[in-house]
Amino acid sequence: MEKKRLFYLDFIRTIALFIILVVHFNATITNMFTLPSKFTGSVLPGGIYLGELGSGLFFMISGAALGLTLDRPFRTGQFYQKRVKAIYPMFYIAFLVSFGIRFTENPAYYAAVPSASILYTVFGIDMFAMSVGWSGLNFACVGEWFTGVILILYLMFPVFRKGVSKVPFVTAVLAAALFIPLHLSGIDRGLVFLNALKFLFGIYFTKYRLYEKKLTAPAGVILSLFAVLLFPPLGIPAGFGALFLSAGMFMILSVLAPFLELGGVKEFCGLASRYSYAAFLVHHVLIQRMVRNFDLGTLRRRDAFLLFGVYLTFTAICSVLLYTANEKLNAALKPREDRA
Repeated sequence: MEKKRLFYLDFIRTIALFIILVVHFNATITNMFTLPSKFTGSVLPGGIYLGELGSGLFFMISGAALGLTLDRPFRTGQFYQKRVKAIYPMFYIAFLVSFGIRFTENPAYYAAVPSASILYTVFGIDMFAMSVGWSGLNFACVGEWFTGVILILYLMFPVFRKGVSKVPFVTAVLAAALFIPLHLSGIDRGLVFLNALKFLFGIYFTKYRLYEKKLTAPAGVILSLFAVLLFPPLGIPAGFGALFLSAGMFMILSVLAPFLELGGVKEFCGLASRYSYAAFLVHHVLIQRMVRNFDLGTLRRRDAFLLFGVYLTFTAICSVLLYTANEKLNAALKPREDRA
């Protein structure tokens, strides 16, 4: 059963990664949605942004994967050490390469950036800082606001873990009672508190092994239909629609995954999952550079699809290179006795 659980996470992570790649490609070739789309739309029924579905699935995957630790020995310091190792070395490699290219090509690009803002990059939250208004211009090059949010959720995880393990019902009620008003207050610019609920949903999903339940798929269909058909007439904000749609699709995909656990599909999803963080770091900066010589206003649909194929190819190549460089760096940094 462990094997199946891991595959459904790889499967959903692959779907979520593809959604994010599509959304950011479309955002770039439409000049942030100011031009007609030549590729695909970015808004789902119910006014839900497709990108919120992709990121929502990612937060739920993160929670579900960490939910596997609920029945295992857990040390907070060791957990944070592993998270730092998983996130920062690869982030720094991607940043240094991107920054080096951008700075040498156009030294004036960072002329107005306050030097102190490099601290946001050191902590891996430069994009997040811009998104929530902590910072104007800074040295941001790679990644997205997602990195800052997932770091915050990792900081919260030991508390979530203890609450879900000891008092699951009380934890769910308290989380909803706290995070929903905080989200509605707007202090997080819509980036943290609803995503914390998605993260918690993933933890509960693993705890109660919902991927095995017969009612999971029907419940997922109902949640999804509520989000896209019922929420807009009721005037419920689209962020809550994205929360319910993400949960519904997560449930549906988890039940669908075992039927697709075939050799080629399983191998592809495993590779996509392995390189997903690297792809997440490099994809946006790649497409932004690729479109510089295109007239987006006259871009033909055929050329948009050709560009999408080139974009996927280069994202895959750069992701493998970045992942490999990170592996070599981690191996070099290991104590000599660990390498023996």
